[in-house]
Amino acid sequence: MIYIDRVGKIVQGDDVDCEVMVTRATDGSGAYYILISENFSSLTTEKYDSWVETFEDVEEYFNESNWAIEWQ
Repeated sequence: MIYIDRVGKIVQGDDVDCEVMVTRATDGSGAYYILISENFSSLTTEKYDSWVETFEDVEEYFNESNWAIEWQ
């Protein structure tokens, strides 16, 4: 299951040991951002994002990354 606005730890696949969070875009488009960081709590850690058009695209992104997530 993929949660919205909830941080998860990537335990398998690409970006192992990083954190991930999915959030809805605020522009009314219905799109999503997939946010990745080594530690969202740290102000000095780099954070990356990817924009996808639909929730199905979010699921595809997770599948292509071979992610297993432990949601917090």
